[in-house]
Amino acid sequence: MKARCPGVLIAAAFMLSVLVGSIKVYADDLRIPDNETTGSTPTSFVVTNDMLISNDLVVSIPSELVLTYDESANIFTRRDYITASGSLKSSKRLEVSIPTTITYQHTSLSGVTVTGFLDFGSASGGRGIEYWTPSQVQNDDSRSICSTVDADNLEYAGRYKATITYRILIKDR
Repeated sequence: MKARCPGVLIAAAFMLSVLVGSIKVYADDLRIPDNETTGSTPTSFVVTNDMLISNDLVVSIPSELVLTYDESANIFTRRDYITASGSLKSSKRLEVSIPTTITYQHTSLSGVTVTGFLDFGSASGGRGIEYWTPSQVQNDDSRSICSTVDADNLEYAGRYKATITYRILIKDR
């Protein structure tokens, strides 16, 4: 068995630190008694919310849908768009839905209403539904929404108003 020479190792470490600059070493010394050993080092990292790709999403809906009269079809109608933009986690999808029918109320005559029809996406369970994938959201994807009232169903002149309620969800794919 060879004798160790700790002085030589200390001198070599000192010379290396002088040449390279100040070196701090934080490590565990492992002895190798039979040509093999094992060791372990704890490791960790910290993730903050601002580091994550999050659901940073904007859904733009029409500020107002003012229907205009189409004489050739004898309907009141208006088409606009709902746009989704931003970022969405790859495991998620955006769902936007609205009712397929809406009740317009006469603004001066209480109790006077007319049914309007909303065309948006695929109809299911009385709602029009559209889905956006993460890549579609990233590309500022727009979907058409249209409100229509059959003029044959109107009995009173005047102004009619309604409110469209949107249900916007981020769901697992």
